[in-house]
Amino acid sequence: MAGERTSNDSEAQVQAVVVEARNSESVKSMNISELVHTTRMPLQNDQGNPGNPLLHHGTLQRKIKSRHITMISLGGVIGTGLFLNTATGLMNGGPLGLLLAYVFCSTIAFSVMLCLAEMLTLLPVQGGHVTLAERFVGRSWSFGVGWLYWLNWALVFPAELVACGVIIGYWDKETSSAVYIMVAFVICIFLNSFTAGFYGEAEFWFASIKGIYIVMLLSLRATAYNGAALVLTIVGVIILSIIVDAGGGPQGGAIGFRYWRSPGPFNQELRVLWAVSLASGLIVALAAGEAKYPRKNIPKSVKTVYIRICLFYVLGALCVGLLVSQDDPALNLGDSTAASSPFVIAFQRAGIEAVPHIVNGALLTAAWSAGNADVYTSSRALYGLALAGNAPKVFLKTTKRGLPWVALIPSAAFGLLGLMSLGDSAGTVFNYFVNLTSTAGLVCWFAIGVIYLRFQAGMKAQGLKREDLPYSHFLAPYAGWYTVFFTLLICLFSGFKNFIQNYWDAPTFVTNYLPLPLLPLFVLGHRLITRTPFVSAKTMDLTSEVAEFDKMEQEDQEREELETELEKEGEEFRTRETEGITLGKYTLRKTRRRMRRLCTMFEIFKKSDCVPFRRSTEDLKKDKIKESSQLKLSTFQDMSNLTTNDYQALSKRNKEYSYYMWYFTASFIGLLTLVNIFSIAFSKLPRRPDSKRNCSTSNERLALSRLPLALVNVYRVLAYRTTLNITKSFSINLAEVGVCAMYAMALFTLEFINTTSVAGESLNIDYWKDRAGIMAASQFPLIVALGMKNNIISLLTGIGYEKLSFIHRMVSRVVFVLLCVHVGGELESGYQISTRNGSFTAIGFMAFLAFAVLVFVVSNRFVRVRAYEFFFYGHIALALIVLGGAHYHTNERGYTNYIWPCFLLWGLDRFIRLLRMVAFNWHSFNSLSKANEIDASLELVTSDTVRLTVKRPSHFWWAPGQFVYLSAPNVSTFPLEGHPLTIARHRSLKPVIDLSSAGITTHSSDEESQKAALPATSGKKLRELTFLINVHDGFTKKLREAAIHNQTIKVLLDGPYGFPTNVDTSDTIILVAGGTGVTFTLPIFSDVILRVRSSKSRCKRLTFVWSVRDPAYIDMISADFSSLSNIISDSISVNICLFVTGGEIDSRPRPILFESVTTDEKLKDLVTVSSGRPDLPSILEDEIAQTRDGTVCVVSCGSQSVARAVRKSLGLSVGGLGTIMRGGASVTLHEETFGYA
Repeated sequence: MAGERTSNDSEAQVQAVVVEARNSESVKSMNISELVHTTRMPLQNDQGNPGNPLLHHGTLQRKIKSRHITMISLGGVIGTGLFLNTATGLMNGGPLGLLLAYVFCSTIAFSVMLCLAEMLTLLPVQGGHVTLAERFVGRSWSFGVGWLYWLNWALVFPAELVACGVIIGYWDKETSSAVYIMVAFVICIFLNSFTAGFYGEAEFWFASIKGIYIVMLLSLRATAYNGAALVLTIVGVIILSIIVDAGGGPQGGAIGFRYWRSPGPFNQELRVLWAVSLASGLIVALAAGEAKYPRKNIPKSVKTVYIRICLFYVLGALCVGLLVSQDDPALNLGDSTAASSPFVIAFQRAGIEAVPHIVNGALLTAAWSAGNADVYTSSRALYGLALAGNAPKVFLKTTKRGLPWVALIPSAAFGLLGLMSLGDSAGTVFNYFVNLTSTAGLVCWFAIGVIYLRFQAGMKAQGLKREDLPYSHFLAPYAGWYTVFFTLLICLFSGFKNFIQNYWDAPTFVTNYLPLPLLPLFVLGHRLITRTPFVSAKTMDLTSEVAEFDKMEQEDQEREELETELEKEGEEFRTRETEGITLGKYTLRKTRRRMRRLCTMFEIFKKSDCVPFRRSTEDLKKDKIKESSQLKLSTFQDMSNLTTNDYQALSKRNKEYSYYMWYFTASFIGLLTLVNIFSIAFSKLPRRPDSKRNCSTSNERLALSRLPLALVNVYRVLAYRTTLNITKSFSINLAEVGVCAMYAMALFTLEFINTTSVAGESLNIDYWKDRAGIMAASQFPLIVALGMKNNIISLLTGIGYEKLSFIHRMVSRVVFVLLCVHVGGELESGYQISTRNGSFTAIGFMAFLAFAVLVFVVSNRFVRVRAYEFFFYGHIALALIVLGGAHYHTNERGYTNYIWPCFLLWGLDRFIRLLRMVAFNWHSFNSLSKANEIDASLELVTSDTVRLTVKRPSHFWWAPGQFVYLSAPNVSTFPLEGHPLTIARHRSLKPVIDLSSAGITTHSSDEESQKAALPATSGKKLRELTFLINVHDGFTKKLREAAIHNQTIKVLLDGPYGFPTNVDTSDTIILVAGGTGVTFTLPIFSDVILRVRSSKSRCKRLTFVWSVRDPAYIDMISADFSSLSNIISDSISVNICLFVTGGEIDSRPRPILFESVTTDEKLKDLVTVSSGRPDLPSILEDEIAQTRDGTVCVVSCGSQSVARAVRKSLGLSVGGLGTIMRGGASVTLHEETFGYA
């Protein structure tokens, strides 16, 4: 074995020490710790050659201590990015864009660090992830990752040097920045020309100084105005910043979010400039090869790096957004002065003369520290390439002190690229390098994610357990998938602005996309030349050198303990010598014994039993328990065939796997949240002028710049418009199918994995039957949350609760299947009801039966459609039975923490709804209100349609497409029974005009402009809500009877619910409705016309398609068309197509259908009335064809037949890859359907 040494060698070393110790002069001058290091010889193999170089003996030396690792990781996240990149980020993205970018990039950085920590604590090899890439993926992948990683850090170095030139230029504007770039270059090379310990010390003090500066900067808002001392904690900084923001400064006036309101939170541009700032944390991975006790220090650093990122970058970005406006001209880095730092700008605006100089000192320290780290990282990366055989062996040469001096030379030479600032300004060159290194760093992150996923696949294929790893994180393997997906996404879209016409910039394009193809080129080129295969998961090397690393770690720990003890004795010896006491035989003998013990340490390690994965002390104690003396747990007395180890493994896994399912669910919700945020941000981006977009209308050539847009359209078609038709009235799209399948697979995977007992019996029933019940109970809070009207999931993802109801039912049915597995397993194992657990079993079985009735009977679609009231109250009653029984059933096992939150969530939802109902219906509880002012009027429009009109509360605001829950205590079976109804009329119509502008809020300027543009009306009919209700059985039938007798009823409103459809960014809007689906499309139609008039919408073509059975429906909304015809802007083309499917209308003059507007000639030109069903494919294709190189939004609401026709018309023929790349319109579809899914 590598590392063996003979006892004779040990004795020879002892004799050498003793002989040298007898020389009094030598002993006088020698530090005792040097005696210890004298005996540390390189490990030898049987042939006398150096052992495995991965063990680091005789090559690089482990002299980076714990405090060095901590400060290196701290220094890595406090680079020039915080001081200078924030200027560009604030200028391009605005304060909120800057903050969101740092938050998002910090989550990716944290995922990368978790992946690295788990692999490197198992194998703390030199070269970090570059060496691991060869083990877990293949030599070609290691080759590509290694060279790209080296190139990344080699390019970061000149960026930091240029930053030094920018910073010093603040003081000296006369001298060329190249002088200071060369000075910084020499200093960084000097600091890296010594041992790793010297580098660690230098970085420790650099990072310490920067940490002090950061505290000073973040507390400026308090210290600049209040003259307070340095804030020692971040909490104090935040509190004092809030005080100043709230107006606590001597100048008075709250600062708050002033710059978030004006000029605004976003600057409508998102660019990836922050990855380079956060990528520095990966230096810890390279330091693993030279770190003392890596299995203790590396996880410790990783656990704290995310907190540091949040404290320094995220909090720093927030303060920057509060301090400086995004349109401040001083933010331009092109002026080559450090005054472009937002912190310096803030201090100058505050009139503080000394602080900007202090800040620039911090900037200079940060730049030097980062440059120092860059040289270190790039040289070690090149060393790792040579170690893996992917670079010439000459780069393996080191000095006697372990410095890889050959690898240092080319890495440092890249710093000379900083002299490019002689041609352009230093600030411009700095941005070039930032773009290059950002993309290269993101590609490196992507590669690390791939390595980690392969590592996980190897562990799974070889049956290795995560519990036996030295360190494992809770996000496995999702952190790897998260890293791979989002790094690739950011790389592809980082320079999208270049593909917009008139925004092309060659340097920006090259610096954003040049590093992108390097990884595949490196990997494929090496693969074709060397023909080396990729590593299989089953043959992956996961065990070699693990035992040696275990021994080495223990050896280093004992050596350090002995070194500390000898240092104490050496101090005592020198003290006695100073006092005139000579070195006696006793002291020499004592020293000899201790040195012999040190030298024979290797023999002790050689005889120890080392396993590939270390077991904890607790696990070893558990293995010593005899099965004959096992005590069965009281709650598992029915499992007579299980051992105590089985009980312990079962209990542990049951708890952990339910947590894993929640980690998976939370990660998916987080992904949807990020997509929602990016969608909102993307909708705010500026669009090209119409004249420049339409100039390519006749161009039929493929445009590669439109490839991302084409891929998005293809995804929309496949995911949302490709459906599985279950019945004539029910269908689901592939996106819903994917979510269902993914959830079910995750749940049942966690249910049946690791069900092998200690005795080796696979799929042991006692393992999975109880786990099924626990896993099912753990999902109850998710079921309740998805069914809530007011839930956080809708708020985060932007998906209305009405659309989440499908997921609510899907999760419920999957959980019911899991309960069937639980009950079936109990019955199969011969579960007996005894006196002790009789009620426990009976109540649990009662809850299961209630769940079965709820799933198969009450929630059946047939019942929901034909007996909604029965479904509503039966659902509540059975749900309470299920939750109550589940609480009792899980109480004995200690899993009630999954049940009581369900009651809390449901009660919170009802409480919020109650508050809203009281707030919006206060007049109904006020005895002074007149009945005719608060009661709703009913009108029978057709034989099966009722129009309900109610006064809108003054503080009730809603947007087109939203709906409310309406309760009619005098009509409903139960007083507070709520029924969902869509608000059918825009609030500015009837036919009078409500003075509130389009949207949710109202401004006085909007009211004044609409007063001037729209006809004057009496205030009596303002603030009305109109609903068109289809008559069925139950509640709607009672409304019809009340309408026949001209009764007024008292109603209560709860809402609004649903998320408004955003159509402002579309060039063409097509509204398709069938029957009472017009209640959804008509408010949007009215809103678009009003917003175009007020220049809030860019719509140029608006088409309204409506098919009805009875012509009376058309008369029902003719007043709305009449009100709108007088305010249609000249900049929009409006086309109204009405179709009557109940009979022929060709013989009837058109004015007969619009009896109230026969004198409106303009309206007659807009409306076309036809008989029969609309040819939706032709209508949609014609409208889309007229909007080349633009955006089209199609909104449909109607029956399933209407929805299917629209989806079929918007297939790949209009959203295909070639169509979009040739200039076809980008089409989005928003769909609402009747009935119950």
